[in-house]
Amino acid sequence: MGTYLSSPDRRRERENGKNFWTSSMRGWRVSMEDQHIADPDFGEDMALYAVFDGHGGPKVSEFCQRNFGRVLKSQPAFVQGRYEAALEGAFLEIDRLLTQSPQNVFSFQSGCTTLVVLRVGRRLYVANAGDSRCLVFRSDGQILQMNIEHKPYLPEEFARISNAGGLVVNGRINENLNLSRAIGDLDYKRNETLPPEQQMISALPEVVVKDLEPEDEFMLLGCDGVYEVLTDVSLREVVYENMTQSNGDAALDEIFDRTLSAAQTSFSGKDNMSAILVKL
Repeated sequence: MGTYLSSPDRRRERENGKNFWTSSMRGWRVSMEDQHIADPDFGEDMALYAVFDGHGGPKVSEFCQRNFGRVLKSQPAFVQGRYEAALEGAFLEIDRLLTQSPQNVFSFQSGCTTLVVLRVGRRLYVANAGDSRCLVFRSDGQILQMNIEHKPYLPEEFARISNAGGLVVNGRINENLNLSRAIGDLDYKRNETLPPEQQMISALPEVVVKDLEPEDEFMLLGCDGVYEVLTDVSLREVVYENMTQSNGDAALDEIFDRTLSAAQTSFSGKDNMSAILVKL
């Protein structure tokens, strides 16, 4: 069945630590292309969480998982405490490093969406390039989506794509990719008259800053495969039902089980799934 298995691989890869739980599942896909970072001790009173959703192979997401933390800390802006600029610089630097790798290592058609949350004290810096999603669940019932999901049909994205010489057909760039920002995808970054952030697919993230409040209780980061079946309200209900027992593994298991397609012919629920649940 092309890129799909005859039956889903339901095995979970888990990582648990101080107030966080992660889970990844291959599902129906032939290969697992997601990676993540969950580092609650990234620095003094700092934590780093990230989801890298690969496409066209796993090598770009694996490269990001290995190198993102190091590259972020190497940014002069990080040392200066200018974390928004540091995150922007790290995304673009990782992308630049890919262009210096031998062409037989990374396919020019492969890439990964990248969602990163840097917590510094009681402040969150949410940096996103792609269509993953970060939600904050509050005790007052509110659900805060902390990032824009970058799709080619959004006006700002459409304008950049067109200016770089691309076409958006049926919601896809050049009838292929249905996302407009990512690390990698170097075939879409060949316009030598434009800077990196203005290429057809841009690695420049949008960064949202939020000071945590007492009502902010949980944060959920997930690739797009996690969000394609359940509503944000349903996801919140699953998290709160399980976190009454502080069971993050059970919460993520239920989300995956309810999202995973039971039928080979279904369109939704067949992607790799990776998520990080954080108790704030």
